Amino acid sequence: MRAGDQVNIDLHLHPLPAVTLTLHAAPGQQGVRVPQLQESVFDRSETVYGQMQFVDSDVSIVGVPPGHYVLNQVNQSNGEIAKSTMIDLTRRTVDADATSGEDSGGIKMKLEGENGLNLPPTMLVSLRSKEAGIVASQPVSDKGVAEFAGLKPGDYQFFLSGSDRQYHVARVALVGGKPSNNTVRVAPGMTVSVTVTFVAGSVAVEGFAKKDGKSAAGVMIVLIPSDVNDNVELFRRDQSDLDGSFLLSNVIPGKYTAVAIENGWELEWGRPEVLAQYLPKGVSVTISSSKRGSIRLSDALIVQSR
Repeated sequence: MRAGDQVNIDLHLHPLPAVTLTLHAAPGQQGVRVPQLQESVFDRSETVYGQMQFVDSDVSIVGVPPGHYVLNQVNQSNGEIAKSTMIDLTRRTVDADATSGEDSGGIKMKLEGENGLNLPPTMLVSLRSKEAGIVASQPVSDKGVAEFAGLKPGDYQFFLSGSDRQYHVARVALVGGKPSNNTVRVAPGMTVSVTVTFVAGSVAVEGFAKKDGKSAAGVMIVLIPSDVNDNVELFRRDQSDLDGSFLLSNVIPGKYTAVAIENGWELEWGRPEVLAQYLPKGVSVTISSSKRGSIRLSDALIVQSR
């Protein structure tokens, strides 16, 4: 919505029969496993609740909305997830067998700052999967350690949030293995140990936007990382001031392209195919890991139309 707009929205609700999911115990199973349903909502994994019913070692969730979920089998004794699987709840009653699904895995991580960078007073680390979004978050200990258990097998990425400024994962290395990009694969029943090296946003990028040789105000400025995919936290945006100036703060070391787009606020600026047409007329920016303070672009950004 633009400033001053008024929009009327009509919502039409269609009631659907609720679903009952029953998790049947496996032969010789030790202890009771409680079903837990999670769904992806706006890039985050949320738990869907219902009424629990226990019959011997079988457990049911009653009153669940139909949908596509991750079914976790949670050990009632310790609260840990034993198995995970995808499940479609489209019928009024659905049965699931505790023998189905993959054994859950885990991640043990150690955070290290690049070039002796210290941990901030508070650092929060989040895990994201493409299928479910953010699935877990927790603070890092004062020794830079965090552990995640009960993870559905698959690929995960780390996202860091500090109390003082922005941080980014520079590389991830398996213990005893070679460094790789910000992706860790969790295998069924396995706990992966990794070392995560992080860098801090420590540079500000300044410059001017111009159109037809004159200063351009109110233009969207975007700093685009060289690798757009899965690096949304590296983007920086600003709006040019009355004199055409802009300031992009807390930029992480790396290679970027700065562009100025007129009326660009409605663009899906995180998608590579959308940004591709603006890159050729942008200005290249390279920030080394040793750079501090601010960088002023020698060339003005030429404003491009949508």
